[in-house]
Amino acid sequence: MNERFRNLRRLLPALIFTLALLLFAGGFAVWKYRNDFSKNPITQLCINELCVSSIATQAGDATIYEDYVELYNPTSETLSLSGLYLSDTPKKYRLAPLPDVEIAPGGYLCVYAVGPDGTVPDGCVSVPFRLSGNETVTLAWVAESESGSSTPYLIDSVYIPASLKAGAVYGRTEDGGKAFAQQRPSPDISNQDASLVLDEPTFSEESGFYQGSVTLSLKAKKGLTIHYTLDGSDPNPDSPVYTEALSLSDPSASPDIYAARTDITEEDSGYLPPDTP
Repeated sequence: MNERFRNLRRLLPALIFTLALLLFAGGFAVWKYRNDFSKNPITQLCINELCVSSIATQAGDATIYEDYVELYNPTSETLSLSGLYLSDTPKKYRLAPLPDVEIAPGGYLCVYAVGPDGTVPDGCVSVPFRLSGNETVTLAWVAESESGSSTPYLIDSVYIPASLKAGAVYGRTEDGGKAFAQQRPSPDISNQDASLVLDEPTFSEESGFYQGSVTLSLKAKKGLTIHYTLDGSDPNPDSPVYTEALSLSDPSASPDIYAARTDITEEDSGYLPPDTP
């Protein structure tokens, strides 16, 4: 027993050295992998826009009514999607492999989420799951080693809010930027060209007809400015800015300054202004 113990003591330094060497080699391999991958331009690819309400999208001559994930390439290099995966299931990064297609520098690509039974026209990229609110969409790259093992690397992930307004998508306010907002769809084009979908202002009075004068107060989300008109035309940035409550009264005794306008009706409506007040 004592002899075995002495032999073990003699071998212990060698065992410790071997174990330390293995740990160092493993740590170095992980560091090298992460360091090399961090320099890969593919890591800058990002999820730029998410559509979860089946808004009609034009792809050439075809109209597609499917959810989509828009990818954006912010680099100056053409990037291939080979080895990339999309998923809407946590930790299952390899749910949907992407084909070997390329995204040009500064370019966009819509990947349609068609579910298990949906289809898209030839030439369009799709994945066999659908999108919904209150879930996270991930974009991952899988590295294949010489030994045949593979390691997934998360490139980007975006959480979709539980509810989106009708006709809105969830996208970056600036292509590749950090801030997201609900906005009008802009598939395959810059998000900077899309208008935001904002909460409507609230009114102190209900819509309708009133016998006497009405004091109307308006309220909008903090940071927003209300522009208004009183002649039925659509407000624009040159319209008056709301700063205080409006006093509205019966205008029927006044000249027809509103009804006489013809520039706020459709050109083909045939509208004629009245001859009398």
